[in-house]
Amino acid sequence: MKTALNRELQKRIDAEAARRGIAEHVHLKTEGWGGYRWDSRWPDDEVRRKLEAFEAWLKAEVPARRGEIQEQLYRERGFVLRGRELAIDHNAIARRATPHVDECLQELLRSAEGYPTKQLVGLLLAFFQELKYEVPPNKVGAKHIMGLWVPAEVLTEGKGDCDSKAVAFAAMWRRLQPRVIVIRVPNHALIGVEAKPGPDESYVQVGNRYYVLCEVAGPGKLRPGFQPLKGSFEYVTIDPA
Repeated sequence: MKTALNRELQKRIDAEAARRGIAEHVHLKTEGWGGYRWDSRWPDDEVRRKLEAFEAWLKAEVPARRGEIQEQLYRERGFVLRGRELAIDHNAIARRATPHVDECLQELLRSAEGYPTKQLVGLLLAFFQELKYEVPPNKVGAKHIMGLWVPAEVLTEGKGDCDSKAVAFAAMWRRLQPRVIVIRVPNHALIGVEAKPGPDESYVQVGNRYYVLCEVAGPGKLRPGFQPLKGSFEYVTIDPA
């Protein structure tokens, strides 16, 4: 991340120096977490004035550009910055993973031809509940994964925890109708599939939409709407494919 940040920031600073016509008079090197060292030379007063203006630009613009680049780099890697807190971007990971889980989804759909929506939800739930429940580490080697296996890993390794399985379910379901959300409560995650809840089905309401609660973690085989939800919760809307 540090290398990528400095490389991108260096490109933007070099482009600005070139735009101002002073690139040959400036030697600047980014370092650390988007810091920089520089020196310059000016053969005449006109270049000196340009360099002074460039220095003012550096002081004003580099901190803002640094934060902007960091946010972009994190987004590209499946994370989102909320202030100074780094969190998993469940929606982005589900979107990117959809092509990787599509073959598995198509096989499941072939075995469920003619199923109504609730029965199809139940099939996918049973599939993920059957996978071994295992909590991922926060770090694998030098790579920080913040306790989440991406959907392709869940399928190929046949294991995952509640949020790893929830994102994998969402990566599949977003190709179908209706909508799906990932619901987060303290120390747990589950799925909400948009549907009219039955009289004995647990659900949450978001705006004017109802989402039947689905427990994907396993190993228990819980039908859609079986798991009640108490207290407050957060949710992430997964974009339809």
